[in-house]
Amino acid sequence: MNPSRISQTDCDAWRKVEKAVAETWKGCLVAPYLMVQCSDCRHYGRISDKVYRFSAMDLTAEERATIHGNNERIRLDAVKRAVEFYLRLMKQC
Repeated sequence: MNPSRISQTDCDAWRKVEKAVAETWKGCLVAPYLMVQCSDCRHYGRISDKVYRFSAMDLTAEERATIHGNNERIRLDAVKRAVEFYLRLMKQC
């Protein structure tokens, strides 16, 4: 597969993500990066140039090591923060 297009960061959509992150994880820096895994976001590039691929969960190294494996798990607090993030983001839209 070809790589996904680069999403814009000088726009209102990116600023909404930045604001929701800043309100959820105080002091966290928001910056674009290269996501190397394949996600469902690759399908959305046909309809938008603002597709941001990330997980809204602050996983520990141990939690990341269990992804798609036996005994996959995350802390309840990580789930709670992810829900808070998405609620903040949706309220801006």
